Amino acid sequence: MQVAIQRLAMSGKKAIFALWHRCTKLRISDPALQCQLFDALVKPVLNYGCEVWSDHIAREQLKVVHRAFLKSLLGVSTTTSSYVVLAEFGRFPLEIFWWQQTMRFLSRVNSEVDSDRMLRLAYDVQLQLLAARQKVLFGNQSAMGRKSRLPTCWLAQVDEQLLTYNLCIDNDQLPPCARLKQLAERQYIVHHQVTPAE
Repeated sequence: MQVAIQRLAMSGKKAIFALWHRCTKLRISDPALQCQLFDALVKPVLNYGCEVWSDHIAREQLKVVHRAFLKSLLGVSTTTSSYVVLAEFGRFPLEIFWWQQTMRFLSRVNSEVDSDRMLRLAYDVQLQLLAARQKVLFGNQSAMGRKSRLPTCWLAQVDEQLLTYNLCIDNDQLPPCARLKQLAERQYIVHHQVTPAE
């Protein structure tokens, strides 16, 4: 996973370089327009496969690419607070979009009725791994200290992220993607005490 994310980050940097080159050639200096171009040309590169990423450390590399673009657009130091820069542009971190995409994917897989499809079979295995992990965690308090040694799975990491929004994976009722996005944005604003500009 780490290598794939590094390649995505490198591809994102190349796309940003191409964007800068094109903006210079066409004399586009409007930051709002450059952000729209970023969303159209670079963001899809950085978001490729985000539905199945689970490594938070690897994701950080892609968030750095986004923040570096915004900081260079503002002409501020790389040590400037990322939260202030995001607020200045009225943007949220890419991670909120990634979790929204993950929930869409999860909802689509969860509604899959054909139990012979490979995707559904893999999802069922993930559910079994999640149930086994939760049984060990909640059934044995001494296992809490050994959490890092427990077998991990994509669905467990999605479940951990949902818990930060006081939600959990329920096969019958997954939270709507729009609701998850609202909760994530609200939590981001409250946690960082910044309000993105309209």
